[in-house]
Amino acid sequence: MLYCVECGCPSGELGQGWVAYRCDELDPDEPDDGRPSVAVYCPTCAEREFGYRRAGGPAGGLEPARAFSVTMVRPGVVPSFEVGAYEYFGRGLPLVGETIVMRRTDGADAGEVLQGYVTRVNPDSATPIAVTEVTREGTNDQIGDRR
Repeated sequence: MLYCVECGCPSGELGQGWVAYRCDELDPDEPDDGRPSVAVYCPTCAEREFGYRRAGGPAGGLEPARAFSVTMVRPGVVPSFEVGAYEYFGRGLPLVGETIVMRRTDGADAGEVLQGYVTRVNPDSATPIAVTEVTREGTNDQIGDRR
C-alpha cells in the first residue's frame, strides 16, 4: 500500500493512478543519507501540485493530447538555449528524468524531430518543459542525424 506524502491518504491495492516523483532536493525535516528519495502522490494531490492529469476523466475517456512548449539546452563550450522552439505532445507533462521526443515549431528546420532529457517541469511556466539535447555518446551528432 502507498501513502500520499501530501495528504496522507492510502492507495488501493495496486495504486492505480498514483504518481511517484524523484526528489533530488533534500527535505530539511528528514535525515540526509546522501541519496535522492521518491515521493508518492495520490492522483488528486499530483494534479494540484504538478498539473498531472489522470488518464481517465468523468466519462472514462482519455484526456486528449496537447502540445507543451519546450526550452532546449544544447550543451557545449558555450551552451545555447532555444526557448519555446520545440513542442512536446502528450496527455500530460513528462517527468523529470524522462527522455522525450519533440518537434521544432519554426524556422528553416520546422518539423525536425529531436530527443531531449527532461531536466525541469514547471506547469505554471509559458514553457513548462526544459530539456537537454540527447546526443550520441562520444560525438556531437544529434540523435537521428544520418551523416
